[in-house]
Amino acid sequence: MQQEQIDSFLPIEMGIVSKQPTNYFCKTLTGSDTSTHGGFFVPHRAAEKVFPPLDFTQQPPAQELIARDLHDVESKFGTSFERIKNSRAIPRCF
Repeated sequence: MQQEQIDSFLPIEMGIVSKQPTNYFCKTLTGSDTSTHGGFFVPHRAAEKVFPPLDFTQQPPAQELIARDLHDVESKFGTSFERIKNSRAIPRCF
C-alpha cells in the first residue's frame, strides 16, 4: 500500500460518524504537500466522495471550488485531475 493511502482516509473508516450531511477526508500533510508547488494531492477515492464531478470538457479536467469558513469568509480554489498520481490536485488558494 502506498504511503499516501496510509496517511489519508475518510472519517467513516475510523468509525467516526458525522452528524452533518457533509463529506470530508483527513490527510496528514507532509513536506511535499507544503512545497513550492503550492498545493496538495487528494487521493482519487476520497476526491470522488468529497468533491463534485470534474468538468471533462476542459484539458486537464478541472473545476473551481468555493469554500466558506465558520466566519463566512470565502476562499476560491482550483482542482484538477492528475492522471499520473490518480488523484486530484488542490493548488493554493487564489
